[in-house]
Amino acid sequence: MGNKTGQVIALVCGCIAVAAIGCQTGEKTSEAALGENAVETKNTSTAVLSKLRLTEPDGPDSVEELLTYEVRAEEGREYVLLTGIKEKYRKDFARYAFAELHYWPGFTMPDQINGIWVEEIAEDAFRNLGTKLGMIYLPRHLKRVGDRAFADNPSLWAVDFPTADCIIGEDAFAGCEEKIYLGYQERPKAGSNPVEEYAAANGLQAIWVPVIDSLEPMVRYPQEPLVLKPEIGNYFYGDNAEGEDWLSCEEADEAPDYGFDTWHEICGEWCAYDGFLEITASSELDSADDRYAARNLGALCGRECAWAEGAEGSGIGESITYHACNDWRVRNHWDYIKYEEWYLENENRINPLDGYIRYTQICIVNGYAKNQKTWEENGRVKTLLMYVEDQSYAYLELEDTIKPQYFTLPWEDIMVAERGDITFRFVIEDVYPGTTYEDTCLTGLVMEFTGRHGH
Repeated sequence: MGNKTGQVIALVCGCIAVAAIGCQTGEKTSEAALGENAVETKNTSTAVLSKLRLTEPDGPDSVEELLTYEVRAEEGREYVLLTGIKEKYRKDFARYAFAELHYWPGFTMPDQINGIWVEEIAEDAFRNLGTKLGMIYLPRHLKRVGDRAFADNPSLWAVDFPTADCIIGEDAFAGCEEKIYLGYQERPKAGSNPVEEYAAANGLQAIWVPVIDSLEPMVRYPQEPLVLKPEIGNYFYGDNAEGEDWLSCEEADEAPDYGFDTWHEICGEWCAYDGFLEITASSELDSADDRYAARNLGALCGRECAWAEGAEGSGIGESITYHACNDWRVRNHWDYIKYEEWYLENENRINPLDGYIRYTQICIVNGYAKNQKTWEENGRVKTLLMYVEDQSYAYLELEDTIKPQYFTLPWEDIMVAERGDITFRFVIEDVYPGTTYEDTCLTGLVMEFTGRHGH
């Protein structure tokens, strides 16, 4: 390699990010309503009327007029029990109360009536409405759903609970769509998940559908940086392959690409990503053809090029920074469930359709892996210190091998919300010296995630 010149580089590519979780240091939690539609509607009863387009010339003026209810008292406080729909509005309930949530009509129930929290739904309250009802957003402080409360509504397929602690009565959703999802917004306490227990006992699907009320990354930071060691993989015939090897996803020593098989499906990286990935470096080795530019660390760049640091010496202290952003252009996070139900069959640890991406793995190809000779001549990284949002997170201890190295991240440690962005920085702490050149190189560094669209 040639002489080094210090330089900061930036590249915008078609890539992405995402994250969020529960309640440890460095995390944020949410009480806002699910999805943008719900955020706009779950306020006062008049706001619900306005936002859900309830008003018609001959329709109700308020949610109180649309619904029937009782105000009850318990231990010195009042709460509302919803008992159903007024008879004169029952026939045209869909006309007055439904909001078209992309593809399925849904109803957002009021959190309060006349300033009193809605806490219960009576038995048979919304049974057999005789109209197409696809989705229901339940009141924020709801504690109980009565027996058969929503039974015999064959189009009902998604019910949004405020928490997993809500008690559900017998046959509450009997006679609804065959595959019905009971989503809950807040994570349940350990050992307490009545919604999930009810779903399991009744052949339904319970899923955590966390609320997005912030675009800030949510990260579970360890008290001390983790020390992560890799598993060694192999190269892929993928997007950079030719002829009969095009998108074969087969692994072989001589294959041109590194990374994950999901990068090499027919849809490729450009389907998974819908935003941008900006890659910057503290320095890069000067070259006429950008052979050593930081952009070469991208998922589809293959092994012909690499990033080489451009500082004096072996490159200790030099760094690569990833700034990723995404926008799935989805405002209601139930929308893809009908199209991607197979996720829940094949990836049953989470519901990947909740608007978040969980970073799960990092693939690194150490050194300049064009061929064995080039790899040996140049320096390789021995240790990287990984930062997430400028806070140290983990030491990545790389092996001195030309093959791809896979570092697995703790489940749901790093999550980012739809339309959010996140920054990762990788600092060289130690190196393996090359036989000929002092430059330290990386051929690839790719962040893998579990979430929407193909991953």
